[in-house]
Amino acid sequence: MSGWIALAGIAIGSILLAIALTLYGRQGYNNLLLALIWGAAGYFVFGIGLSGGYWYYVLKPAKVEVTRPPAFAITYAGGFDKNERDFDALVWIKYNSQLGCTISPIHKAVMIRLTNLQPIDSVIETYVMEVQNPNGDWVKLIRMDGSKGRVYSLTKDELKRAKGFDLKTLDSLIAGKRIAPNETVEGVVLFELPQSIAPKAPMRFYVKDFGGASMTQRVYPGEKNWDFGQNWQMKAVEETDLSKCAVRFYSEAPYL
Repeated sequence: MSGWIALAGIAIGSILLAIALTLYGRQGYNNLLLALIWGAAGYFVFGIGLSGGYWYYVLKPAKVEVTRPPAFAITYAGGFDKNERDFDALVWIKYNSQLGCTISPIHKAVMIRLTNLQPIDSVIETYVMEVQNPNGDWVKLIRMDGSKGRVYSLTKDELKRAKGFDLKTLDSLIAGKRIAPNETVEGVVLFELPQSIAPKAPMRFYVKDFGGASMTQRVYPGEKNWDFGQNWQMKAVEETDLSKCAVRFYSEAPYL
């Protein structure tokens, strides 16, 4: 029912009710039956118009979903990971904590390509990576600040010959940066597992900027349709002795 039909029903119903009241007012009980007929018709038409108006102006707009264009485009361009929360990792991050030189195992390193689809500049406020456990619950991964350390490839037996890599991290690329409309930034994000997970568990990436725009993109590690990562280059730049560094999980290291 369109809005004008609803309004017409209310108007006609009001006229019929007015006629009924006029008939009763002029001749009282002598025209009672006629007044009741006009009144019943008026109430019926008025009720239809009122119901139609409520549906058209209240219920129908509430059912319309507001479709907004996505604020960002998020591309998962590959990565490497492990499923167990332990110290048996091939890639570590070295940084300074209250313990001095500290190294922590990296459980997940993911290349993210982020494009600002908004017509205005965007400054990223936060991002979150979550992994789905066998129960279907989403578990937040522990973010490791890649802008405050260097990534190394090593094993427990090779601490004295750890190879440092110059890796472009998303943290360093978006820190204080205004991402222009349609501009793309691409970098690696580093995470620690809060608990051991199943192999190739689904992951999703959430990002939010200071303007309130946000988006969540679900990604699936292990799929064959990974995109190419321009910055996914691990070029060794040094060989360092890390045998004297404290070994801690990133979440348990005392921060400076």
